[in-house]
Amino acid sequence: MAQLAIAAMAIGTVLQTLGQVQAARAAAASGRAEQQALELRAAAGRRQAEALEQEAGQERARSQRDAIDERRQGILVASRARALSAASGASLDPNILGDIDLEAEVRTFERLAEGEEAGRGLEYRGALARAGAAGDVYAGGVAKAMGRAAEQRGYLHAGGTLLSGASSIYDRYKETYPST
Repeated sequence: MAQLAIAAMAIGTVLQTLGQVQAARAAAASGRAEQQALELRAAAGRRQAEALEQEAGQERARSQRDAIDERRQGILVASRARALSAASGASLDPNILGDIDLEAEVRTFERLAEGEEAGRGLEYRGALARAGAAGDVYAGGVAKAMGRAAEQRGYLHAGGTLLSGASSIYDRYKETYPST
């Protein structure tokens, strides 16, 4: 009966040790998986930043086209005013032409400013996405390191369990067979 108890203790110790080794490996795998997930999220953040920067350039180009259209509209309005004035035989007040030109320039610069502001906003969002990606990469490295530390801790715990179990088995063996 004593031999059966000693064998059960040995089997229990081995199983407990194997469970701790398995948990250690799982902790390391979990850390690696978390790192991979965070690196994928970081890559997505970098792609988002690139897309936002491209969109910022497109927004500026759109505003430049709109500014050119505003300037062209101002020229057309001034030309129409001159044509109507000439057709009617009336003289055209130079202040009116100046006001038309001024209004066209104001609208032109408003369009450029709107595009620049939108572009800067998109670039800022891109910078935030890049910063988030860098944070994810760092967090992934930390997760991997934590997994490795948990793995090492698990192996040490398993070693301690094995030694403690072996000591208990030896004590039980000495109690059962004192003369050997």
